[in-house]
Amino acid sequence: MALKRAHAEGFYKHRRRHSSLGYRRANDVHSAYRSTSPRHKKPTETTVRETCSSPLPLCLELRHWSVRRQRFMHRQKKAGRPSMKTNILVSGLWYSGSSAVVDALALHPEVSEIPREFDDFRRFRLVGDLLEQESDHTGLHQLRRYVETNGSLQSFLELPRTNQSARGVLLERTVRSLMSVRSLLFDSRASRKAQKARLKSLLAFAEEAFSGSAPWPDRVELARKWIRTLQDIFSTNESHVLFDQPIMHDRHSETWPRVFSPFKLVVVVRNPLDQLTEIRNRDLMELDFRNSLTGSLHLLFGPGAQNAIFYQVRTLERRLQWVLKQMKDKPQPNFKVVLFEEFVTDHPAELDCLLHFLDLSPTKQGTLISERFNPQLSRQNVGLDHSWTRHVPEGSFDSIIEIWEEIRRLSR
Repeated sequence: MALKRAHAEGFYKHRRRHSSLGYRRANDVHSAYRSTSPRHKKPTETTVRETCSSPLPLCLELRHWSVRRQRFMHRQKKAGRPSMKTNILVSGLWYSGSSAVVDALALHPEVSEIPREFDDFRRFRLVGDLLEQESDHTGLHQLRRYVETNGSLQSFLELPRTNQSARGVLLERTVRSLMSVRSLLFDSRASRKAQKARLKSLLAFAEEAFSGSAPWPDRVELARKWIRTLQDIFSTNESHVLFDQPIMHDRHSETWPRVFSPFKLVVVVRNPLDQLTEIRNRDLMELDFRNSLTGSLHLLFGPGAQNAIFYQVRTLERRLQWVLKQMKDKPQPNFKVVLFEEFVTDHPAELDCLLHFLDLSPTKQGTLISERFNPQLSRQNVGLDHSWTRHVPEGSFDSIIEIWEEIRRLSR
């Protein structure tokens, strides 16, 4: 008993001494047991003796620490890891009205919002692609460049090295730089600090997940840890965290449900003729054609405005087919389709239904209406002028109208 008491006194005295030096973790106090010398030599008994005040032999010291560590890990496992808040994933079909749903939900007191569209997971060679890639380092350069262009103005001054993609790279960096100037001028200091922490957590996740040959389940777990970090940055006491456009339809289908779990996926669908009309009014029909540096879309669909319309119709048809497939496969308690027209015309009833699906408490009528979201103003985007469709060959829109009608029928 005296021997145990003497060891305990030496242990806790040693622990207090190292704690006063600023060690963050209690385990760091015994780092000498597993660390190596600067010349990468194995530690000897003498070096351990110099850093430990316990009178016990080395083998008993290590055994005692091993037992204590096992008990500590058991308590940690029993207590459980911090639970992840429910992630609300709002996804649109490009000008389908998802911004109205995001703006309405962001005003709820139980919801915290990740600002702006969440590109960190869905975009090319970012988190979603990196999690599913086979090589450990493919794509990391793209992610680092994404962090750089989102967090610094210096990237605008770096000229591209290849002439082939110079126009596209310069355009992207110009847009990113303008967004940085906008953030610097109009965002609050706390918002800029949170955005910086967001990019820092993304880079830290990438370095940790792809520094070695980590298997896919371990990478997914690290991605979940990254999502929890984002929740800590942008939320306090809220029970739900809102993501705007976090996923691409029919991509990363095996990965994103594991990363964002628990989640509620809300897909916003709109009258396809209204949707295409707004795309046309904003002069975005040929956006992908203009940004295709190799001219591949022109080769596939042909030049001209009507071929661009045909391309947009085919793209929207595939997106609507994905939504319809999700609705028909099986009833999903975490998947819901919101019809934009009904959401803005019959807003109180549709909002209550949406809040019930999200497990959010109902609010008083008009509470979630502000300058950011006003259903009366959003109704102006319902029933747009479709006269331009007369110049398109007859029957070009029949397929998307038919799918949209089927989605409306199943969502009621």
